[in-house]
Amino acid sequence: MEERMIYRFGKFKLDSINYRVLKNEQSVAIEPQVFNLLFYLISHRNRLVTRQEIFDNLWAGREVSDTTLSNHIKSARKVIGDNGHHQQKISTFHGRGYQFIADITEEPIENQMPTVNSHAPTLKSIIFISLIVFTLFLYLFFKNNSTNTNYNSMPRVAVLPFINNKPSPSTDYFGFAITDQIISDLMYLKTISIKPSASVRKYTNKIIDPGSVGKKLKADFLVVGNYLKEKNIIKLNVELIDVVANEFIWRDTISVNFKDIFQLQEIVARKVAQALNLKFSTDEIDNIRQDISSDPLAYEYYLKSLSYPYSTEGHRLAIAMLEKSIQLDDKFAPAIAFLGYHLRLYEQHGLVNLDAKNKVEHYYLKALAINPDSLSSLSYLSSLYTETNRIEKAIHTIQRMLKININSAHAHFSLGYIYRYAGMLEESISEMEKALLIEPGNTQFRSIVTTYFSIGDYENALKYLWLDQDPIFQSGWKGLIYFRQGRVELAKHFFKQVVEKVPDELFGIFSGIHIAYIQKNFQKGLALIKKTEPDNIIDGENVYRTASFYCLFGKRTPCFKFFEMAIDVGYFNYPFMVKNKYFDKFKSDPEYLRILEKGHKKHLAFKNKFL
Repeated sequence: MEERMIYRFGKFKLDSINYRVLKNEQSVAIEPQVFNLLFYLISHRNRLVTRQEIFDNLWAGREVSDTTLSNHIKSARKVIGDNGHHQQKISTFHGRGYQFIADITEEPIENQMPTVNSHAPTLKSIIFISLIVFTLFLYLFFKNNSTNTNYNSMPRVAVLPFINNKPSPSTDYFGFAITDQIISDLMYLKTISIKPSASVRKYTNKIIDPGSVGKKLKADFLVVGNYLKEKNIIKLNVELIDVVANEFIWRDTISVNFKDIFQLQEIVARKVAQALNLKFSTDEIDNIRQDISSDPLAYEYYLKSLSYPYSTEGHRLAIAMLEKSIQLDDKFAPAIAFLGYHLRLYEQHGLVNLDAKNKVEHYYLKALAINPDSLSSLSYLSSLYTETNRIEKAIHTIQRMLKININSAHAHFSLGYIYRYAGMLEESISEMEKALLIEPGNTQFRSIVTTYFSIGDYENALKYLWLDQDPIFQSGWKGLIYFRQGRVELAKHFFKQVVEKVPDELFGIFSGIHIAYIQKNFQKGLALIKKTEPDNIIDGENVYRTASFYCLFGKRTPCFKFFEMAIDVGYFNYPFMVKNKYFDKFKSDPEYLRILEKGHKKHLAFKNKFL
């Protein structure tokens, strides 16, 4: 290992113990891997360093392109006032490598090396300690701000996935999982806007430029960092960057082990708060504490579940990890709620048995019994109530969320979700847009596409497809939108893309139904529609979709059966129902008009009661 020093060259100083570069004693923003590159070149400045040597030592076998290294060299030069033309500090030997050539003065660092002892905090503490330090800073920085519903004026913070300095399949999941947990707990705060995990996940294992990423995310502040696991120790380097000023505000290095020494967590948090002359509210600390497991292995299983993608296989793997987590700690609220959430998604695709379906609500309520202020659990529960004809309970659940945090994006989106089911489409769009203003890019808010589709605004429906980059989601919705617009051949093109990839999943079945209709293969189409019929736990919007398909194929009896069932189980989106062209064959039918009027009455009753 290179000896830790302070290296001075001109106006600059590289501090290898605190992982920072200073210019005229002022910190300069530098991405962690760019710092590592600069430090490596300086440490080996007596010779040329080949490109392959840099790849081997800084990326440890990870697939990285020559362009990536060139960009890192460019960034390193920019940080220290150099460029590729003058090459006064970093010289390029074309086809061979690089050498640091500026004169350097070394200053040994004494008694500053971070140490790890038997009293190091646990893995769970890395989240709590980092969160408390960061949150306290934000409280101090923005303490003059009161609770604010002007979302544009709220400080916007993004926590990016931490980079693994020694990539390994056994530890790579920590990067995004740790980030997700910090984000989840920061969402309890009312005076800042936290970018959701979904909007930063794409930066996992990516080398980034803080300034450009901050602008893309529309963030005022970035939390970035890296981690290294050696034996039973994980060292996390955390930095807070002011995107606008392009400077570091706060940084910390935390070394932790996996041993179950949990009592230090509160001690460290209180000492940090005392040092800043601040005091967290008891409720805020309790909420954070309740979201951390008392069992380190249970917590590790939970973190692994967060790293899986939202796909059929991803849900299956996440459920397995969460079940293991709960077996070890049956009071771990986030794992319990997240298990219910994954089972619900599985249920909607017909991939779980009746016993598992019946547990969904049980898991949400159990999580809330442990932590009544869990925003994620409340959000999951409100959606379940909306989908299963318990609108009033859903409204009361959202009111609880807004009481905890008036600026909760999930609360506003959940309210918009309810409004869509009740046919209050303008109000639905208003709440969903509000949620996306607070948390731009949150993939969980992708069903705003459905709301714009319901109101017939296909331009905005297409615009918001970017919220989920899954090609199945994108192609499936493009097919539905183009079919509604009468662009049948273009719709068929996208439907075929979905069927080729996931013929037996929900989007694949929907797409297959439309292809069968276009090709006039009614026998095949009806067989596919049969697969969409509801079973046990019922989502009214999905039931209505089944009714629409039967009407499209001219099947009056099942069409009206599921049309009325959809209204009875809580879906009465009357404005969409009136305009839905799939029902055109039956719009003068007295039975259709009777059912439609039933939906209209429910729609008006909701409007009079809640708006």
